[in-house]
Amino acid sequence: MQAGKDIRETNPGISAIQGFKEAPDKVLKYVFLQYDYDSPFWHIPFKERKYSVMRQLGYKTKPSANTFFHRHKDYIAVVEKVFLELREHDIERAVIQAYNEQIKQWSDLLSKPKKTSEEKAEVLKVAKEIKNLINQRREMMEMVRNRVENTVDDAIEEESGATPKTMLERMNEEDE
Repeated sequence: MQAGKDIRETNPGISAIQGFKEAPDKVLKYVFLQYDYDSPFWHIPFKERKYSVMRQLGYKTKPSANTFFHRHKDYIAVVEKVFLELREHDIERAVIQAYNEQIKQWSDLLSKPKKTSEEKAEVLKVAKEIKNLINQRREMMEMVRNRVENTVDDAIEEESGATPKTMLERMNEEDE
């Protein structure tokens, strides 16, 4: 997001996200500045952040900000929900990245031809833990993959007018 530019101009794929497509630019900016970990407002306590973000968006008084909230409450609710769900995926992907980095570090240590006595002790520890770490990473990757597939399935079902399936229905389909 860049100051003075339309959010869709600086993030061209944003309109492809269900829930963001219909929302006005200022609603998207508000939610991103309010909830994104990389927002320059993130360090401000939540209740204060709301009006700091609104001042940044041109709403200098609380009454004008409250008018914005009232006018766009439905859009804000949808965009907040979708954004927070997407942010949750980012956290899971960050965990997977941390797993990958640890596995690489351990692989580098294991492949090192000459090891110090400290490194040899570390190799014993690694040998005990690497299988567990790889399994945890696999489970996290599968969870993220399933969530993404379910989101796509929901979108397809919504487009076709079908009622989205519950998680239990999906799990039963996988077992068949």
